[in-house]
Amino acid sequence: MVALLGFAKGQEFIRDPGQRDENGLTFIYLGAALVMLINGYISHTSYVRQFNDSVNDPELGAEENSLQKELDKANVASENVEVTTKEEAPSEKS
Repeated sequence: MVALLGFAKGQEFIRDPGQRDENGLTFIYLGAALVMLINGYISHTSYVRQFNDSVNDPELGAEENSLQKELDKANVASENVEVTTKEEAPSEKS
């Protein structure tokens, strides 16, 4: 977005205060944006591949599966807890 503003309004529009005068500032911002997009794509595809491997191959995802089982047990245990109010609790008599 910043690179597009630089192309539309000139690089003086996107220059930070105190930043030295460089030619091609718009292209630097455009290059940084492309690097971030590529990094995001690689990170996302890597995560999806790892997730699919852990779901499809129990040996590869054994640790993740065991953690999920522990979370499921904890959720079931918390659902089975009965909550009593002060009025419902048995009173203590001395």
